[in-house]
Amino acid sequence: MATALRSSQTRLSLLAGEMRDAVESTGRHAHQKLPHGLEIVMQRTDGRWRLAMAREGVWPSDVEVDICRREFHVPEGSVERRKRHSRRHPKTGRQLFYSVVELCWMER
Repeated sequence: MATALRSSQTRLSLLAGEMRDAVESTGRHAHQKLPHGLEIVMQRTDGRWRLAMAREGVWPSDVEVDICRREFHVPEGSVERRKRHSRRHPKTGRQLFYSVVELCWMER
C-alpha cells in the first residue's frame, strides 16, 4: 500500500506541475478530475493563487488536503476556507452540490 500511495503522490506531483504551468502560460485556471470524485482547480489572479479541492456531496478528507498542500507547494500560512457550492449540470439540468476546500496565497 505504501508503494501505491507513493506512486500516486508522484503522479499528483506531476499533475501539480502541469497545472501550474498551464495557469502561468494561459493566464486562466486549470481543472482536473481525479479518481474517487476529487476535482482540483488551480488559478492565479494578480499574484494571488487559489487551489480548490472539491467533491460532490462529501468534503475532501484532511489527508487529501494535506497531500495536495505538499504536492502543489502551497506555502505555510495560506488561507484555508471551506464552503459549499452548487451549480446545474449543463446537460442534465441536475443540481450539483459540492463541498470545497479552498487554499489561497500570494506569490510575487
